[in-house]
Amino acid sequence: MSGSIGDNVYRASGVVASAGGGGSWNLLDTQTVASAATMDFTSSIDSTYRYYAILISNMVPAGDENLNVQISQDAGSTWLGSSGYEYEYNTHGENAGAATTVYALASTSAGSCKITNQLISAGDTCSAELLIDNPSGTSYEKMLWGSCNFWNNSNVMGTCNFGIVYKGTSGTPLAALNGVRFLMSGGDITSGVGKLYGIS
Repeated sequence: MSGSIGDNVYRASGVVASAGGGGSWNLLDTQTVASAATMDFTSSIDSTYRYYAILISNMVPAGDENLNVQISQDAGSTWLGSSGYEYEYNTHGENAGAATTVYALASTSAGSCKITNQLISAGDTCSAELLIDNPSGTSYEKMLWGSCNFWNNSNVMGTCNFGIVYKGTSGTPLAALNGVRFLMSGGDITSGVGKLYGIS
């Protein structure tokens, strides 16, 4: 079965292809979580594609939480903590029309990077997109960016755009990035679906 998404064509294989033949979003992995601490993508992020994208759908926190992300250099065997872990981000969010910008290095002692600048309301949902440029490259820092929409704990819609410069640890500053973890700032993820794509 196939169909269309705007000017693109969705194939039964999971490939979203440009109608003009200009490229495809190739589905590599699907993660579905229920009452879990994390959502992990620990395979298929390699040198096959220059760009990768992760789409998060209907992720629900157990409590009022921020959505965070962590990075791995060893496909999820370990997740880089705050000690020696250098990455910078900023988020720009809207809350009932009031803009807020946040600059920080790590938002938790575990070295998570906060990608919502407001708390997602307990039991409500968020949707997010994370893009990764050249995760296997070893010449430059890795660039990650994206956006997140959610219902916040002030009972209004929140939306954030975020950017992350991943520098790696002090011992391996240009090591490949090959794992991505999504987690809440405190409690579990009640439910959520994530899809990893390689973009060709």
